[in-house]
Amino acid sequence: MIDGDRPGYKKTKIGWFPADWEVRRIDEVAPLQRGFDLPSKLLNNGKYPVVYSNGVLNYHSDFKVKGPGVVTGRSGTIGKVTFVESDYWPHNTSLWVTDFKGNFPKYIFYFFQHLRLERFNAGTGVPTLNRNDVHSFKIPLPPLAEQKKIAEILSTWDRAIELTDKLIAAKEQRKKALMQRLLTGKVRFREFAGEAWCTRKIKDVGNVVSGGTPSTANDKYWDGTINWCTPTDITALKGSKYLGPTIKKISQLGYKMSSANLLPENSVIVCTRATIGDCAINIVPMTTNQGFKSIIPKNVHPEFLYYEMLTKKPQLLRLANGSTFSEVSKADFENLSLSIPQNFAEQQKIAAVLQAADREIELLRQKREALVQQKKGLMQVLLTGKVRVNIAETRRDPEGVG
Repeated sequence: MIDGDRPGYKKTKIGWFPADWEVRRIDEVAPLQRGFDLPSKLLNNGKYPVVYSNGVLNYHSDFKVKGPGVVTGRSGTIGKVTFVESDYWPHNTSLWVTDFKGNFPKYIFYFFQHLRLERFNAGTGVPTLNRNDVHSFKIPLPPLAEQKKIAEILSTWDRAIELTDKLIAAKEQRKKALMQRLLTGKVRFREFAGEAWCTRKIKDVGNVVSGGTPSTANDKYWDGTINWCTPTDITALKGSKYLGPTIKKISQLGYKMSSANLLPENSVIVCTRATIGDCAINIVPMTTNQGFKSIIPKNVHPEFLYYEMLTKKPQLLRLANGSTFSEVSKADFENLSLSIPQNFAEQQKIAAVLQAADREIELLRQKREALVQQKKGLMQVLLTGKVRVNIAETRRDPEGVG
């Protein structure tokens, strides 16, 4: 909160703000209107972006609104805000700003981001943005020159985030190419040029164990000390591969009364139901639910096996079947063939190269997250007037980007 005794600030109905800022309703600043229907069969490949509730997904030969524009989700995906530089077509799943009322469009974009529009959800089933609630909401509004300066500052962080995204995508493509060459033997390390590779089934390189779920009706089976993994835990890794302590834990009694198996560290955990083909390496002992077939490696490097299993996702998807849900059977999983260097040192060297690629990607992801958090912090202080900008100040870019 801003101190009420701070010079140059005034008390308003919604809090303390700079004395030269106004308090306005959103419909007085940036009123929203439902977008226009555009059936997919009428879409043709044009130059004008079609903005849906979750962003630009198509292009069309015609437009409905002159740019620049600010668009947010009306139904389905709400809370995401899209800025469009060019003329565009706002889809009927979206709401678009019909009139910026003399305000700076990019500033309105950032303020809507900061406002967290998802809290105006009026839907009971499908999320729906309540436009009337948004319109009646009062916001602090700086003078136009300050709006422009704030938008300029925040834009530099967006450019830095965008650049980092491009670097991550490039590194991921490089890693994919490395995996394709190294895991097929198309590219060999000089010291292993004469070494043979062999074909082995999964059951030949590790013990395959399935997971299980203790009864949810018995509280004594839960809130214990044994880590218990579900596909959600793998999804939450977001590209990382090491699975540490999980949120859900089962008790010793729950473990004993279920079909779950305890996995030692450095087992390779593979989803064979739900998100089929997703993999992880556990760095703590754990169990899994029945959505997994896990491999306890023997005579194979765990990291090499992890990368090799990543390449098997298409085969696993083809093997999946079931009337209620798709799942890969244990027999089919165990008999999946792998191509493996016979020399353990070559397995280790291949894994080390791919690990280095993973580390580069992870460092970039950490950098991106730091930029996102910096931007959030800037929005919190700049869009509320807690920190004022110097209109004449030279722009400062994060990491020299801009």
